[in-house]
Amino acid sequence: MLMKSLRWVCIGMVLVVFLISPTSAQVNEQWVARYDGPANDSDSALALAVDSAGNVYVTGGSDGDGTGSDYTTVKYDTDGNELWVTRYNGPVNHIDWAWALAVDSAGNFYVTGESQGDGTGYDYATIKYTQPQKGDLDGDGDVDRGDLNILLGHRNDDASHCPECDLDGDGTITALDARKLVLLCTRPGCVVD
Repeated sequence: MLMKSLRWVCIGMVLVVFLISPTSAQVNEQWVARYDGPANDSDSALALAVDSAGNVYVTGGSDGDGTGSDYTTVKYDTDGNELWVTRYNGPVNHIDWAWALAVDSAGNFYVTGESQGDGTGYDYATIKYTQPQKGDLDGDGDVDRGDLNILLGHRNDDASHCPECDLDGDGTITALDARKLVLLCTRPGCVVD
């Protein structure tokens, strides 16, 4: 019931802004992105943030498949294409709603809201997420010789074999991608521990 009331309040605020805004006739829709969770049921966006690259993060609650409602955060690129979805299901497979979202300058993002605990009623749960670093092909947290070796193992391959290796986005993994990766190295001389 609270969610329905909150939804109508939000819809009412949006309508007021558009109905009394003198610039409403000048607004052009650029894109629309929709998210339907695994239960094909209720999905509600409750917070939005934009990072320095213009990517859009939307969070809220979404009914899971046997998990009750879960925190759900979706990242969209500047054209509204879905880049990824992450979900958080609390300890008792019940009601988890993300109410706020923030993105820091390093690209980490933070989601907080309410999550039903195991015998503790509703608690607040705050989650910090990190995003993979560009060029970290082996997922060890550094861009180093190990990543360069992975990329060189795909040299002259079509990017479909290793999409994250195609750092210049031309569809083929080449020496130019290797040069770009070396510039991303997080260790001096791109060495491995």
